[in-house]
Amino acid sequence: MKKKNIRKVVSSKKSLLTTILLIFSLICLIVCKSNSDSNRKIISHEVIGSDSLGYVRDMVICNDYLVLLDVKPLNRMKNQLRVYDLKNFNFLYSTGKVGSGPGEFLQGMSLNKIAYGKGGFSLLDLSYKKVIIFQPDNSGRLTYSKAIQLKEGRAYMPVIVNDSTIFSLGLELFSGRFAVYNSLGNMIETLGELPPGKEKDTPVPVHQQACKGLMRMTPDGEKLVVSYQFAELIDIYNTEGVLLRRITGRIGMPKYRPIVRNGYPTFIINEETILGYLDIEVTNKYIIALFSGESASTAQYESDKIRVYTLVDGDLIKTNVLDTKISQIEIDVVNNRLLAVSYFPFPKVYSFDLQKMLY
Repeated sequence: MKKKNIRKVVSSKKSLLTTILLIFSLICLIVCKSNSDSNRKIISHEVIGSDSLGYVRDMVICNDYLVLLDVKPLNRMKNQLRVYDLKNFNFLYSTGKVGSGPGEFLQGMSLNKIAYGKGGFSLLDLSYKKVIIFQPDNSGRLTYSKAIQLKEGRAYMPVIVNDSTIFSLGLELFSGRFAVYNSLGNMIETLGELPPGKEKDTPVPVHQQACKGLMRMTPDGEKLVVSYQFAELIDIYNTEGVLLRRITGRIGMPKYRPIVRNGYPTFIINEETILGYLDIEVTNKYIIALFSGESASTAQYESDKIRVYTLVDGDLIKTNVLDTKISQIEIDVVNNRLLAVSYFPFPKVYSFDLQKMLY
């Protein structure tokens, strides 16, 4: 009888030991997987610190320069455009004061590179509804070139196509997806498809506002890519306004309610509305998109998720997780880097290995 009891105790201890070993192994697997996932994150490298930056609203790379739009500048001249050497990120000079004179603006936003001719970049002054063009002078310094007032449609994302054509998304477009302007700023026509999901009684401009996003042109000038801020959608157009591909996700169209505020038709987002794409950049082969997916009512305007899609088919080929959250992105093709701005808790500019994101 005693021997049987002893065997039961031994068997029970063995079972307990086996269970402990299994639990320990499971914990080790979880920890190893966590460490492995952490190791797979794309590592950031700080290239511009917060000691010289106020609040960076946008950024652009052009002509071997990195240009930051700092709307709360710390420099005594209060210039909002900070120009850096792209090779080593040395600060070179600043330009672009607040004002109404040549090269000045009140509400700067929407920096876009100019891919033809001498290059340079454009900036939209939303207050004066004008696109301001900066191009290199004979010494290579980026200087004010000209300004064009876009007279209709409340343009907010202009892309300079050539000397005679500007494309832009608009908050007061009554048809299409984007407007075409000539060199005088007159709206010639609208192109593209009205974003889907408009209710019958919703005014078209209100739906355009709810479907606002970003527009980028491929370096070869053949395609336009339009993202949605409040939806998991990206549209790919040719320059004739033909929708070539729509990249969709599980979240669907923007969820909003039309209202009238101070006599002006607009919208408010619903509680279930999510932040979609915070920023996008394009090459001739890929769309690189900063995606949120969090609640628009509570999320900060930042994310650590970078999606890579093929431009031809719109296929998702990779989702990258960064080691820090960012708000703006820009592609440095020459040096195989993705540059990014982080807002919180302090503004900084980071560099990431672009090759690791693509392959």
